[in-house]
Amino acid sequence: MASSQKKAGYEGNSRTICKVIQKIIVIQMRFKSEIYDTFNPIPFGSHMQILKRVKEGSVVLDVGCATGELGKKLIEEKNCKLYGIEIDRKAAKKAKLKGYKKVICGDVETIKLNFKRKFFDVIIFADVLEHLKDPFSVLLKMKKFLKKKRLYNLFDTKYSKFYCAF
Repeated sequence: MASSQKKAGYEGNSRTICKVIQKIIVIQMRFKSEIYDTFNPIPFGSHMQILKRVKEGSVVLDVGCATGELGKKLIEEKNCKLYGIEIDRKAAKKAKLKGYKKVICGDVETIKLNFKRKFFDVIIFADVLEHLKDPFSVLLKMKKFLKKKRLYNLFDTKYSKFYCAF
């Protein structure tokens, strides 16, 4: 009887733990969508640094574009042509509504991209690289889409203000 009570007590706790974990995941998802649904105006933050460095009229690929707030600013203030890659379908739809020419929904590590070689002036990874399994492979895959002798801009919390010219 004692062992069956322990077993029943354990099962009750595991169910409770599962419910708590599910609530935490839902809260994190809501929090994530709120964070990436705004432009970060902090002067030394990644968004402002990107906005400052991208040239007027650039053709830009925004990898991990979220809801497109950064791209919207680039369109409005720098007259850029924006393309995006976003893993979250709802966020990708929002980005498209903010003026992106095209938003591809998928995982940048596995998706096959059909852009022309040397199509983009700039490729942005804003707070993306630290989430990838193999960021170096993704960077190499993207290299062919950059125009000759252009700067490959990486802005990331982990690789903050790191530039690499190919």
